[in-house]
Amino acid sequence: MRIGIDCRKILNPSKGEAVGIGHYIYQLVRHLLKINTTDQFVLFFDKSVEQRRLKKFKQDNVKIIFFPFSEYQNFVSRFYSDHLVSAILQREKLDLYHSPCFNTLPPYQKKSVITVHDLTIFKCPELFCKKEYLEAQKIADIILPQVNKIIVPSHATKNDIIEMFSVNAQNIKVISHGLDKRFFKKATDEQINAIKKKYSLQKKYILFLGTLDLRKNISGMLRAFKKFKERTIKDNYQLVLAGNPGKNIEQIKKEIKQLNLTKQVILPGYIEAEDLVPLFSGAVVFLFPTLYEGFGLPVIEAMASNCPVITSNTSALPEIVDGKALLVNPHSVSDIFKALIKIIDYPQLADDLRQAGKEWVKQFSWEETVKETLILYKQVFSNK
Repeated sequence: MRIGIDCRKILNPSKGEAVGIGHYIYQLVRHLLKINTTDQFVLFFDKSVEQRRLKKFKQDNVKIIFFPFSEYQNFVSRFYSDHLVSAILQREKLDLYHSPCFNTLPPYQKKSVITVHDLTIFKCPELFCKKEYLEAQKIADIILPQVNKIIVPSHATKNDIIEMFSVNAQNIKVISHGLDKRFFKKATDEQINAIKKKYSLQKKYILFLGTLDLRKNISGMLRAFKKFKERTIKDNYQLVLAGNPGKNIEQIKKEIKQLNLTKQVILPGYIEAEDLVPLFSGAVVFLFPTLYEGFGLPVIEAMASNCPVITSNTSALPEIVDGKALLVNPHSVSDIFKALIKIIDYPQLADDLRQAGKEWVKQFSWEETVKETLILYKQVFSNK
């Protein structure tokens, strides 16, 4: 087979992406190339990615293509850029094209697979502007019926697609995200202390990791943490909101100030991949009460890193944690507050969650994710 994969979301190919869709694509491609040396792979990057940063993707069965117009994308319409991409794909004579981000698939008449990670924009439209929502709706209406197979990371996301877009269930394949083996390596006290020093963290901290945006329920976490601080006034807890700033970051900073939490809330920004395990390991609890998730990769990363988890009782999250975390109503500040207190007041509960979570997530592996994806590629290819 000659398989094309859109790698434009990988912004840091030399080190690997730590979070998001870029992380999924990076792990997918890295493991595909490791286990499959017979099929041909054509990897598509933006021209802005430097050649020297792609060394780990270079091997005999790989061809790397740069979309030459990426630097002009702010000046070129979506319609025009899509047709330029389509022309390049046709020229490469692919047997199958995989778009690991559904809204980047251009009009393409040959066999194709897409990955739909979540449907946040459709399940929580109030968090997006009308233009974003209408564009996403238009893309979904065109693309979902067009592709041969849709990969989703959870049964919850599969059910959402069927419900919202009337897609045939046979065309959707659930393939869980994987988990990098490095998360199972126990962080030493020295590594944890070094991370605390690097990010100016005190002895006890509650951790969130993700894009700092309203859809991640940052406001709910801040208000719950405010109540938590009032209840544990003698203890010096911090709330670490780690991750890239989203479009609502100024609103979030304003709320932190209004709640008088400026000294207690830490915003360290993007966390490098090598810092994640000690950062998770040093946390009292990983707090992830988001409004909607198609999977929730940081949750299983925290579990593997020996950190107890509080997360939402909605979307894919109950499926992903399988009872090995405290579940809360993300719309209830009281629920989130009570769960934080439980973790602090009942250390045995926290220990039980650590042990159960670490055992549960052993089933998630990128090797298995890639094997299932490769089987799907072959099924699509052989279905003439």
